[in-house]
Amino acid sequence: MRICRVRPIQVTDTNNKLQESGRELLTEMEELKKCRSQQRNIAATVDQLTLCLPVLEMYSKLREQLKTKRQYPALKTMEHMEHTFLPRVNPYRFCTVMVEDIPKLREEIKEVSMSDLKDFLESIRKHSDKIGETAMKQENEFANMEGKFLSEKRKRGKIQTYMQVDKKARTLA
Repeated sequence: MRICRVRPIQVTDTNNKLQESGRELLTEMEELKKCRSQQRNIAATVDQLTLCLPVLEMYSKLREQLKTKRQYPALKTMEHMEHTFLPRVNPYRFCTVMVEDIPKLREEIKEVSMSDLKDFLESIRKHSDKIGETAMKQENEFANMEGKFLSEKRKRGKIQTYMQVDKKARTLA
């Protein structure tokens, strides 16, 4: 049997090389761990942004509708946003601000709508005399035209008056 003698220097050298390789491996593993953690964070952020984007788009649409005085579509957009999209992204600060802003926007829409209604009714009141006068003229012209048409037909004998129909009914009975 042959016994190998290993020199202590070789063992120490091999141990040192092994320790160095292990340190490098540990460093690379830590970097890999950090990278994977960053990847998970980025994926979670993308998912959350995907949820938040429709809310922000709807809020922008709502503001545009209010700016262009389209109250009814704005009210519908606000309702849809409030009941469908905001509950999905509730924990974010911008969402809380939007939720707090909704009653103010509703009140603003109510005030603008009432103002528009009052203006419309006032306009109708101002123009109702002219509208009524025009309607009466048109009705009068129509009645005159209808009267002329009926008298022409009677002259030709094509239309029987109520009296003529009544006389025929009595004679038949």
